[in-house]
Amino acid sequence: MKNRILGSVPRIDIIHKLPILILLRMYFCYVDESGDTGYYDPANPDKTGSPYYILAGVVVATDKWNLSLNILKSFRKQIAKDGLINYDVEFHCAEIIDPHKIVAFKQISTKDR
Repeated sequence: MKNRILGSVPRIDIIHKLPILILLRMYFCYVDESGDTGYYDPANPDKTGSPYYILAGVVVATDKWNLSLNILKSFRKQIAKDGLINYDVEFHCAEIIDPHKIVAFKQISTKDR
């Protein structure tokens, strides 16, 4: 028997040896990048690409998606409650490390960042 996603379906007599959890779950994967893959000239860094290109991802099982989203929302709400960044301001880790574009991040002390 063929399955369009998994290919051949494993025989029942060997299925107990397979990682069933992986076969039966669906996942979301969020991938984001930082930097670019263009040419970087250290002598002229403001006019060229970035010296680094970073690609990262987060994988969440669909049955844990709501829990994960609620944890992130709680984190954002706590930051807003603490008076650091309003809830409606887009969160950028680069701005937390080195604020230069978004005023809301410039207002946070280095210690609090």
